[in-house]
Amino acid sequence: MPITLTPTNMSLSSLRPDEEDRFQASYGRDILVVDDHQTNLIAVEAALAPLGRRLVLAHSGTEALARLLEKDFALIILDVEMPGMDGFALTKHVRDNPLTAHIPVIMITAADDRHRDDARRAGVSKLLGKPYPEQELIDTIRNAMQARVSSAGAIHS
Repeated sequence: MPITLTPTNMSLSSLRPDEEDRFQASYGRDILVVDDHQTNLIAVEAALAPLGRRLVLAHSGTEALARLLEKDFALIILDVEMPGMDGFALTKHVRDNPLTAHIPVIMITAADDRHRDDARRAGVSKLLGKPYPEQELIDTIRNAMQARVSSAGAIHS
């Protein structure tokens, strides 16, 4: 699936209109959210409502990979611990595929210190510990989309 580059399929709400032209090369607008617990998906969905982005929800790493084959995403938010394919394995698949390697990955975990090195090795862009303030998640998403994380493996503080 080729990456579509158009001037109309992305708008960064935090940018001034004169700055948006620099971000016309979009890799997608929707956000993929991956978690095996429905309550966590609902919580992320509620937290991200102010962004006005369409969320695509997946309940497993395998389902997320299928969604990634269907369309391009602006960002992926995922849990660490899921049955079958965990968040580290999913991130590694994302980073190993040239069509998805550019997508920022935000990983949410209850044990952020314990997972920090594994997240770095997998290519996670940002690791957030639970519980997290909703505004921190929103700010992290805005920063990731502005920066368009280009190097896999970097964890930004």
